[in-house]
Amino acid sequence: MQGHARSAMSSRLPLTDRAPGARPFLGELTGLRFLAALWVLGFHTLPRANAHQAWQSFWGAGYSGVTLFFVLSGFVLVYTYGPLD
Repeated sequence: MQGHARSAMSSRLPLTDRAPGARPFLGELTGLRFLAALWVLGFHTLPRANAHQAWQSFWGAGYSGVTLFFVLSGFVLVYTYGPLD
């Protein structure tokens, strides 16, 4: 039973620890995904009535962060778990 738990645990290791020839971690895109999620959060939570016009425009377009987040997420998933051809 302990051997089974160990093999399941090893499959959850970070990509850099699993395969020597694996693709590198995309930290920059992960950070951009975080900013896109923050943009959406700001769109839903921040008051825009008394803000400067530039900030009103920026936070008012926060719905675009949803598209950005999902496109980046799809790319990162395919890049990370796709075939290593």
